[in-house]
Amino acid sequence: MPDPIMLAVATAVAVRTAEAAVAQSPAAWASLVRLVRRRFSGNPHALEALAEARAQPENAESVRALANSLDYFAARDQAFDTELRALWAQVDTNNAQSSVMNYNAGGVTGLLLQGRDITLNGPLHLGGTSEAP
Repeated sequence: MPDPIMLAVATAVAVRTAEAAVAQSPAAWASLVRLVRRRFSGNPHALEALAEARAQPENAESVRALANSLDYFAARDQAFDTELRALWAQVDTNNAQSSVMNYNAGGVTGLLLQGRDITLNGPLHLGGTSEAP
């Protein structure tokens, strides 16, 4: 299982959560993407993982493969790991203030409710039978 930070970075790169990040911290986002591309250069497997995740951001396996590539390089290159995490902190801090990124890595057989700030004014019923009180 990839490091949660690497999975978040991979998801953001694949899903292009960049729109919110770019609006608030374009320099940090551009630096993050450049860093990943530069570190992956010369490694066909990592470049393929990046391309596949960006082409199929809804595919959890593609995103996980990208996260695994990030994990691989971060474990072997402390400078890369440090810079990636620092840039992610800049992008994520700004991104968390204005948007929501929900990610489900697996099949859902029942109900799935995702959200950031949910306010309910009254009862909430999700599936099944409803009986009046």
